[in-house]
Amino acid sequence: MRAAASLLATLAASAISCGDDGAPALDGAPTTRARESSHARIDRLRSLGYLVFAEGDDAAGAARSGVVRHDRARTQPGYRWYNEQNRAAAVLIDADGRVLHRVEDVDGTYWARAELLPGGDVLAVGAANRGERRSEIEDEDRYVARFAWDGGLRWKRSIGAHHDVEVLPDGRILALVMEPRRIPAVDPDVDVRDDFVVELDGDGRER
Repeated sequence: MRAAASLLATLAASAISCGDDGAPALDGAPTTRARESSHARIDRLRSLGYLVFAEGDDAAGAARSGVVRHDRARTQPGYRWYNEQNRAAAVLIDADGRVLHRVEDVDGTYWARAELLPGGDVLAVGAANRGERRSEIEDEDRYVARFAWDGGLRWKRSIGAHHDVEVLPDGRILALVMEPRRIPAVDPDVDVRDDFVVELDGDGRER
């Protein structure tokens, strides 16, 4: 973990201190990155982990959607629960790929995580639908929300949540959130998004 953190720190420093061609910026010489907003600069770094998601031919992708191969001898029987990567929705399917149930936030852009709780509720980490691209989503529009099995919203808390959430055995909820913070050693003029863990109770109240 420390080695990975060190590598990310090195990448961050390189992306901030280098010009567009990857060469170190000369002292006093403005670069394109230096003129970008803090969100745009940070989104460049955050995109590194998502290079495997590349847009392609929609028709070709549609032809390979759904279950494209099913080897029953090598498949675990039962149901599958997953959240759709580019929608604020989670889906329950059977072993043949048939959709049995779907829970969706019609006001959302996407869900990064959707936990199916023992009572049938769904706990989601997502973002509100205010822009066309993820890079346009403001931190204050990122939320943790709890939905009933029928899709009804129980509560939603816009706390800058992202990526993950954990429900403890006693019902408390731990959410990963990010907040802007100035770290002079990284950049004296631009805020970074720093990670914190926020504790909520079962009704979404911050503890």
